Amino acid sequence: MNIRLVCVGKTSASYLQAGIALYAERLRRYSKFSLVELETPGAWSRLPPGELLRREGELLLKHSPRGGCVYRFDERGQSITSPGLARLIDSHGLRGESSLAFLIGGAYGFSEEVKAEHPHSLSLSPLTFNHQMVRLIAVEQIYRAFTIIRGEPYHHG
Repeated sequence: MNIRLVCVGKTSASYLQAGIALYAERLRRYSKFSLVELETPGAWSRLPPGELLRREGELLLKHSPRGGCVYRFDERGQSITSPGLARLIDSHGLRGESSLAFLIGGAYGFSEEVKAEHPHSLSLSPLTFNHQMVRLIAVEQIYRAFTIIRGEPYHHG
């Protein structure tokens, strides 16, 4: 299965880059994993939040897969456990779907256009995380899901 994680902006913190790289490498045992970081112009940081959200939304829609199944990681999304994420990923594989994508928005989340195009959303926690930190958490949780699917000892829940 192809797993694609599409994120607004670059991961700037080296400790997050290292963690993401670690779990991305581990994930390659189970799937073809790709991380797509959408670079945003520096001038966008001075835009009003609504305009920034609109432009990031356009960028996400341009680079998010058409067709296939796409989930947004969103603090207001459906609450899901690690075993629940494993079941979700496994169910797509059992249906013969070859690709699955996850989106991570910028600091203000997702535009209404992105929400309309990709209505499925998942919450990783009731807590709010920095949008760059969510990348590491998401990659680790996707890796954990595959170890649960395979019955490997990584998950002790």
